[in-house]
Amino acid sequence: MSLADLFERIVIVSLPSRTDRRRDMGAQLKRAGIPLQPGRVEFFDAIRPESAAGFPSIGARGCFLSHQTLLSQARDDRLANLLVIEDDLSFTPRLLADQDAAIAPLRACSWDLAYLGYRIFDPPPGASPPRGATFVPYAGRIDQTHFYAIDGPLISRLVAVLDQIRNRPPGHPEGGPMHVDGAFNTFRRQNPDVTTLIALPELGVQRDSRSDIAAGKFFDRVPVLRDLANMARSVRRSYQGGRHRGEDGPV
Repeated sequence: MSLADLFERIVIVSLPSRTDRRRDMGAQLKRAGIPLQPGRVEFFDAIRPESAAGFPSIGARGCFLSHQTLLSQARDDRLANLLVIEDDLSFTPRLLADQDAAIAPLRACSWDLAYLGYRIFDPPPGASPPRGATFVPYAGRIDQTHFYAIDGPLISRLVAVLDQIRNRPPGHPEGGPMHVDGAFNTFRRQNPDVTTLIALPELGVQRDSRSDIAAGKFFDRVPVLRDLANMARSVRRSYQGGRHRGEDGPV
C-alpha cells in the first residue's frame, strides 16, 4: 500500500511561481511511485496576499490562507481523509524503500491528526525500533506543516477554528492571526480530545530552499544571486542524497 492508497486525496501546497519547487516535488513523487492525478494527487496553487493584515508577514498569511482554503475544499468534498504536503518536502529513504511498512502503523490505529514530518522540542519518551517505524501519541508543540494528515471528521472543526483565529485581532487571548503551525497547536490545545500522532522516525523532511514565508536573505532578493543560491542548494541536496542513500536518515 502506498500513500496514494491510504489517503483519499494528496495535496501539494505550492506557489505557481515556484517552478523550482514543483520540479523537485515532481521528482520526489516519481521516486515514490505516486503520479499526479487530478482530484487525487495534485498541486494546490498557494495564495499570495497583498498584505499581512495582522499576520506576522505576508508569507505567513498566505501560508495560513492556503491551508485553510484547501481544508475547506476537503470539507466541502466530504473527504474521508487528506494528506497535505508542502512543496519543499523530501521523503526519507525509509519511506521510499517500503511505503507499506512505513504507514502500516497508521492504518492500524485511530487518529485525528498525524504528522509524518515535523519539528518538536520535547521528544516523547522511548526510541523507535532501529529498523522499524511507528506512530506515537504526542500532545506537545509541533512546528511545521510540511507533511501532515487529517481524518475527515476533524476537518470541519479545524476549518472553523482557523476562521476564528484569522478574524480575531492580533494578540487575542484565544488566538489571533499567527503562523499556521501555531494555529494547529492552538486548536489542539483547545481541543484535548483530538488524537495527534507523530511518525517515529520522521517520514519526510524539509529541503533546503528559498523560503516564501520568512524574510528573504539578501542574495534571494537579487535575481542573479538568487539563481546562484538556488544552484548551490541543488548541489548540496544532490550531495546529501548521495551521502545518505541507502541509510535510514533523511535525504
